[in-house]
Parts: sequence; C-alpha cells; structure tokens
Amino acid sequence: MSEIISAFIGSIIGAFGAYFTLRFQYNQLFAQTVSNSRNAWLGILRDNIAEMLGEAYNCASFDNEKKVENSSKNKINDSKSTYLKARTQIMTRLNLNEEYHVLLKNKIDELDNLVKGKLDKKWFYTLQDEIIEISQDLLKIEWEKVKKEAGGKKNV
Repeated sequence: MSEIISAFIGSIIGAFGAYFTLRFQYNQLFAQTVSNSRNAWLGILRDNIAEMLGEAYNCASFDNEKKVENSSKNKINDSKSTYLKARTQIMTRLNLNEEYHVLLKNKIDELDNLVKGKLDKKWFYTLQDEIIEISQDLLKIEWEKVKKEAGGKKNV
C-alpha cells in the first residue's frame, strides 16, 4: 500500500513540476516574442522617420513647382509619394493614447504644411530637429519597454 501512495505522490509532484516548467517556458517565449516584435517595430519606425524627413527636404527644396521642368515635376511627385507612404507608415504605428506619439503626430502635421507649400521652407530644419528630438524620446521609452519585456516583465 505504501508503494501505491509513494507512486501517487510522485505522480502528483511530477505533474506539478511539468506544469510549472511549461508555464515558465510559455512566459519566456511570450516575453521573447513581444520583445522581438517591439524591437522590429522600433527599427521600422526609425527608418520611416528618416525616409519621411529626407523626402520632406526634397519637396521643400523646390521653390515653385510652376517654374520647374516636367522631369523635375516627376521628381517632386515621386518625393511627395514616398513622403506620403513613409508618413502613413509612421501614423499607423502611433498610439495616440501615448504622449510622445501625439507630439510626433502634431509635428508631422506641421511638416505636411511645409511639403504642401503652405509653410516657408526655412522652417524645415526647425521641424526636422523637433521631430528628431521627439522621435528619440519616443524610441527611448519604447526601448525601455523592450528591455523590460526581455526580462520577462509585462508592460502595463
């Protein structure tokens, strides 16, 4: 009878051990997956911001579209199209419940006015610096989340 009880207790201990091992591994896998996804998101956002600013500069470089040749108009249109694509990719990645995400969105809206010719091109460098500064803060906050998640802590 004691052998049966010992076997039963051993089975229960083994089952608990297996359960907790699986639970721990799941948590580690979840943290790693979230961390990798967020890290990729950061890289893509950084690239999109750089591309958007580069194309905004190209658009702002033309003083007056009416005075440029057709080949230059094509370049302007290409720059505007690439700008809009990068801008859209950034905007779809922003969480407008987060302070720095809202700040970035607002500065991008100002940059739109420059690209559309509604704002003097002299403001480009000011806007660029402000967008870069906000982006750096946003990316730092998100990077801190990646480090926490990599350690197995969930962000709230």
